[in-house]
Amino acid sequence: MSDSKVKYVWLNVKTWKFSNSWTEKEQEMHGEKVPPSKESEWKLIKFECVNDSDFEFHHLMRIA
Repeated sequence: MSDSKVKYVWLNVKTWKFSNSWTEKEQEMHGEKVPPSKESEWKLIKFECVNDSDFEFHHLMRIA
């Protein structure tokens, strides 16, 4: 993965809802995102959309 296109998003595995996604540069500007413990229902996902570098997750999305 090219770091310039890498983004992050939280996923709640109980509700299957996402947070808004962010880039590593945005993370540096707004402070560190501390991952919860492994047992937490929140999972931090690092992703890159191969065919659309502008793709983002947002808080209204969820897995059905």
